[in-house]
Amino acid sequence: MTVVRFGLAPLRGGCLELIGIALIAQSWLAAAAPAAATPPDYQALVSRERGAMAILGDLRQGRAVLAGRTEMLDRRVPAGSWVKLFLAYHLLAGEQVREDETFFCRGWRGDRHHCWYGPGHGWLDLRQALGWSCNDWFATVLPRVDPAAYLATVKVFFPSQRGLARPPPAEWQDAFMRGNLTSEALSLRQWAEGILSLVLEGEARLGEGRSGGQLHFEYRRLARKPRLAVLSGMKLAAREGTAAQMARRFGSGDLLAKTSSSLGPPPSGNGRARESLCLICGFYPADTPRAFIFLFVPRGFAALTAAPLAGDVLADFCRRRRLGP
Repeated sequence: MTVVRFGLAPLRGGCLELIGIALIAQSWLAAAAPAAATPPDYQALVSRERGAMAILGDLRQGRAVLAGRTEMLDRRVPAGSWVKLFLAYHLLAGEQVREDETFFCRGWRGDRHHCWYGPGHGWLDLRQALGWSCNDWFATVLPRVDPAAYLATVKVFFPSQRGLARPPPAEWQDAFMRGNLTSEALSLRQWAEGILSLVLEGEARLGEGRSGGQLHFEYRRLARKPRLAVLSGMKLAAREGTAAQMARRFGSGDLLAKTSSSLGPPPSGNGRARESLCLICGFYPADTPRAFIFLFVPRGFAALTAAPLAGDVLADFCRRRRLGP
């Protein structure tokens, strides 16, 4: 039994004695109560989501950590909406669109799905089109883009990859919607390296280890205004766009983020549905990133499945490494 000693004498009829007994009882009950369950760490959070994989980075130390199904790192996936980051950069760098130029998102019109968002986004400029990941906005501007010029632009971000052959003009928009307008950088590793290169302004390479390793980075100057415009769209995505659930769970809207939702190839005659491929990337803080996450979740819709999990995982990673928020 715990013995409680007091430096003051009782004032009346054992008042302090009663307080001492109460404190003893509280101490005993606290000791007897079951310990609160330890919240899962970022590795466990990823692992308990079936099929998920995450790449997390500590940019102060220049290191990346892998979590979940690390064999997915070199799996090829459709680009989905991540390709919009590079298309926006190319459009602005080539002065083929203005930042404030607006186009109307039609959403769903009967059987024709112009955008993933059924009611339509209405009038959007480039920043809003990135923040809300509007398919119709980007499909509208595609006729202005020369495929060969676009592929030359993205080689800056994926220099180790061969460029795709130039698609015929009639297939250009379909190729974009399939996420094939990249320089063959279709693995999760390559997508992460490309987006890191764009956000950090340089050439980024992940280590070859299956648990993580050193992050290799070499500064390379990019077109300033196009890059800043893309980052502005990523800020909007985190604050109120498709990645808002990530910011809410992370505990801060001071993020750069971009979601992507697509479907895997049709299964070969086994009756299974096409696999959902949900991706999200996030950088904290937005202006001078110290940490990042790239997350793959094979179910649902990125804004609803990948985004909340990414917020939880990045928050725990940053807390354990004292990176904020």
